[in-house]
Amino acid sequence: GVTFLYVPPATDAAEAGAVATQLSADFVARPVSVDNWSVRLEVAVGVAAYSSEIMGLDDLVLHAAQGLSARTPEPAMTF
Repeated sequence: GVTFLYVPPATDAAEAGAVATQLSADFVARPVSVDNWSVRLEVAVGVAAYSSEIMGLDDLVLHAAQGLSARTPEPAMTF
């Protein structure tokens, strides 16, 4: 899979969750055409917000990854 990081400025946890929900919905709603196939993409999103426990960007990414792996099952291949 492909991993990317999006860090919106001045965004709290609730706003980040809303962005993640919309991003996920957008991926599902827009299939991609590949060699006459319509392919639906799936995205798994981890969300974290700065707090007194987070010491920098690396720690923020770690918290997002931990939250993601705790609640995301392995993707299923469907045809």
